[in-house]
Amino acid sequence: MIKSKLKSGFVSWFITMILGTIGLLVLIGLMLYSLLFKKFDVYPMVMSLFLSALFGVVLIIFKDYKRIIINKAAQTIKYYSIYRPFGKSIELKNFIGYIKSVEYGRYETYRTIHLVDKTSKTAFKISGLFYDNFDEMYNAIELKEIKKYRFGFWKYIKLVCTSRIKIETKKA
Repeated sequence: MIKSKLKSGFVSWFITMILGTIGLLVLIGLMLYSLLFKKFDVYPMVMSLFLSALFGVVLIIFKDYKRIIINKAAQTIKYYSIYRPFGKSIELKNFIGYIKSVEYGRYETYRTIHLVDKTSKTAFKISGLFYDNFDEMYNAIELKEIKKYRFGFWKYIKLVCTSRIKIETKKA
């Protein structure tokens, strides 16, 4: 059984992001309160829109932050995230393979793998940004790599933001 090991800096980052998200929600609430119950002003409306967009970006980042447990014997992955605090188990037999990709951060590039389900859609992402033992988790997943697929710029953006795209394989 392999458990994900978070990089040490990301625990403090995660706590900071949670507190920042709570602060954003309070600010959005205050801005909306002033819009609805006080005289109309453009500044609170613009700030509410900006803060709401910032909150959306934070939610996109949170979707990749998971605690992962890979059971090689049972061929399952169990993960816990802010969206699934009680965890969810997925069986590797429900996937046809995985694709590897590279994502670019401000200071580094990092590898990711996306599991591809039987409908040829990416369904689960493990990001090398968060884990010290990414290579160990990568080697524990006993699926075949899908190497030949079409992958344009907009699909890459959708993959980074939503982690859900349809994989169209190239004809040999």
